[in-house]
Amino acid sequence: MLVVKVQTFISEFTQVIISIIRIFFLSRVPSKLNIHKSSENVVALANGPSLSKMYLEHKEFLEGKDCICVNNFPSSPLYTEIKPKYIIISAPSLWLESLGDSYTDILKNYYENLARNTTWDVVFFIPCDARKRKLWKSIIQNNQHISIKYYNNTPIEGWKWFSFLMFDWKLGMPRPQNVLVPALYNLLQLRYKNIYLWGVDHSWFKEISVTDDNVTLINQKHFYDENESKPLPMKSGKGGTNVR
Repeated sequence: MLVVKVQTFISEFTQVIISIIRIFFLSRVPSKLNIHKSSENVVALANGPSLSKMYLEHKEFLEGKDCICVNNFPSSPLYTEIKPKYIIISAPSLWLESLGDSYTDILKNYYENLARNTTWDVVFFIPCDARKRKLWKSIIQNNQHISIKYYNNTPIEGWKWFSFLMFDWKLGMPRPQNVLVPALYNLLQLRYKNIYLWGVDHSWFKEISVTDDNVTLINQKHFYDENESKPLPMKSGKGGTNVR
């Protein structure tokens, strides 16, 4: 029993040290969340295949509630129909400009759609690392309806008291495996009483395959392309997997 406690202490202590190093090198001063909430209830609209069915059958549930959408949602017809209060992204390929022409085209197309389709006030959450990137800001800077808020997506691990303190200070969050983690993190920071989840279904393991040439493919299905999406090569490194 003592051996297990010692091992646990060493493991958590190591995670704390690594988290502190991450904070020092990766975290920046985040934006103040001086946001007026329209409701104490919010619906997180993820891009899973079930979202279309949920919306068709229960759209009245959204009335009187704030909504947050994620990643490529602004390029779908539901964006201008629902008019969410918040947008959040977390994939580096949506702000980095050095990942190649194909990613640059995705980035430009995303922000052009966002700037063109946003005709109401929207709060746009993006990681602090994007603050120094110029291309994405140059596309949406003339749209006065888009208010930008920066957050730290630095992974924080280790002792619970330490992790919760860093969360409260907005210096990091639980490891952001997908965009739903920073979405929920920021909604909790805004102190919403009730958070409802729509379209959070996904299965990476089911959609991952390997070709005869040993190329790993992933088919990321969303509500807006479930019938047209095709397997694409997984990307490693800072850009992460394909964002569509």
